[in-house]
Amino acid sequence: MSTTTNKRNKLQGLKLEVKSISRKGIEGAEIAYCCENCGKTIVNYATVTDGQKNYTIGLDCKKTLIDKYILDKLKSDNFLEVHEAKEYRKKLNEINKFLLESSRDTARVVLNVVGSYITVMVYDTSKKTIWGGDECVYSQNYYFLKKHGLEDYINKIAEKRFN
Repeated sequence: MSTTTNKRNKLQGLKLEVKSISRKGIEGAEIAYCCENCGKTIVNYATVTDGQKNYTIGLDCKKTLIDKYILDKLKSDNFLEVHEAKEYRKKLNEINKFLLESSRDTARVVLNVVGSYITVMVYDTSKKTIWGGDECVYSQNYYFLKKHGLEDYINKIAEKRFN
């Protein structure tokens, strides 16, 4: 059983780098190759190198030998957790900016409705544009803010504006 595994994964353990990927159709008598890793007939293949020699392998073997290693490495370095934390911080910063700008005494909050798209815009009445209008200091999709629990707050601002 171990000899079968060795035949099917001859390149396992080598540090491989992709040089090129070729995707060809079988129409028009295109040439098919044999995967140098597993021995299967391949039409779509990658040319990889270990730094000394080039190999032609199927894209399935590329996923197993190269892509899986990269994904495992990213997971082991907590890449996904760091990415999720960065995304969460971006959202939190956006929400904090909205709360800060909309709570100022000089703030005027406007819901801009175009079709089914609603934008929450915060204008600072103490700052004027070159045309004399209030300067927009914040703009965000209403559904983003609603998804993060700010619907009641936005409704209170809207009620205060119209009453």
